[in-house]
Amino acid sequence: MLSVCATTNTTAATATTIAPRLLLISTNTARAPRARSYIVALRNLNAVVSFAKDGSGIQWLLAADANLTSKKAANASFAFDGGASRFYDPHTAIMLDDGNLLLMDDGNNRAGCADDSVRTNHSGSEKHCFSRAVKYELSYRRREATLAWQFEFPNLWS
Repeated sequence: MLSVCATTNTTAATATTIAPRLLLISTNTARAPRARSYIVALRNLNAVVSFAKDGSGIQWLLAADANLTSKKAANASFAFDGGASRFYDPHTAIMLDDGNLLLMDDGNNRAGCADDSVRTNHSGSEKHCFSRAVKYELSYRRREATLAWQFEFPNLWS
């Protein structure tokens, strides 16, 4: 069984304000591609995590927010090679046989996407609102995720 939890020093009064946030974690993919791990996409945390199949914990973490990394996962976390590489609302994460990570990036929380004051950029297309399929090369030596491929589709319906 997989579980994701947050531990904080809180009083009973503040615990009720934290609990609703925990319910918003959307674990939409959990796959066991290899004998030793589960790949889990956490959409609302903008993260993909590899959990050890034996229950010993996190093997690695890739998150759009660098502050999400915990002390336990800090040495096992990957950084993105650039800002445009980050994903927002990831799902259907799949670890490929070659060690690359393939997933769908909904882009809903991408910076500037929900800004109703600016619907188009200077070229007339919507600003920062797009979904895409992405593939990352994971360098375990450098602890870096490099965007190796993407197929982008603009959000034409909002």
